[in-house]
Amino acid sequence: MEDEGKINEAQEIYMKLINLYPKEQYPYYKLSSIYIKIGKLQLAKKFLKRCIELDPASDIGIKAKIKLEELNE
Repeated sequence: MEDEGKINEAQEIYMKLINLYPKEQYPYYKLSSIYIKIGKLQLAKKFLKRCIELDPASDIGIKAKIKLEELNE
């Protein structure tokens, strides 16, 4: 239960960051990791794709591509 509360809190924080800084990759990437952890893979893919769109050549963009490819296997 405690973990669930922390996950919900983290989701809220990253969504707020996305709303405040929509062109920053980090919150999209971290939110995708949360969605993977809780089994919401379609949402994870959505946020990974957005992360890649913002800057595919950055370190986070490359990590997002790898993670997305793994989810699509």
